[in-house]
Amino acid sequence: MSAHMSASADYRTARAELAAAERQLRAAAERVAALRGALPPGPEVDPGTPLTMAGGKPVTLGGLFGPHRSLVTYGLRFDEGWERPCPASAMWVDGLDALTPHLAERAGVAVLAPASPGQLAAVVARRGWSWVPVVSSQPSDLVDRLGLRAGAGAGAGTGSGGLMSAVTVFHWGDDGRVRLHWQATEGAPTPTPAGGATDAGSLDFLCAAWGLLDLLPEGRAAWRPTRQDRPLPRR
Repeated sequence: MSAHMSASADYRTARAELAAAERQLRAAAERVAALRGALPPGPEVDPGTPLTMAGGKPVTLGGLFGPHRSLVTYGLRFDEGWERPCPASAMWVDGLDALTPHLAERAGVAVLAPASPGQLAAVVARRGWSWVPVVSSQPSDLVDRLGLRAGAGAGAGTGSGGLMSAVTVFHWGDDGRVRLHWQATEGAPTPTPAGGATDAGSLDFLCAAWGLLDLLPEGRAAWRPTRQDRPLPRR
């Protein structure tokens, strides 16, 4: 019978200290989730806001809810005139696309960007996104009304500049109105329509790639996503 691996006393002591910190982190996360869920009604948003699917089909914001009362959108950093989306933001959608069949049992899910439907269709094909609906905010100004532009001077062709990625949760209330329930952005701290300001890096805890890299002894270090496509899976 093989013996279990044994650790040094120093390792066991350090691991016990880490376990205590991890328990505190879980407790804090549960408290944050409870506070988020208990938020009062936020700013009202028109469910008839016109949008366009990547394939060119018109759709409204309300139409993205499907049969659900809540809608989760990810704001892809891909603006009109850019050659390609921000690689880190596109990596985010890689993960969201795989999770969409599960999430869609509970809420509407969509990716939203101000790029044209044609630009988005090309990215969808190149990266192999199959599940998550990808939607252009055109012809509306929804991205601007959500406060996702930090300022002028977006770096055309680079995915950098004033456009910020964001996770936004909309809710269809009992009063028949759609409201912004919660939003966080990735980028420079900026006021949002929901009030207050969001901090850079505030979306990392929702991205599996960053969480897994943070488990490594060396952490994420200086690594940043660079891929502009997603290779075919190995069989």
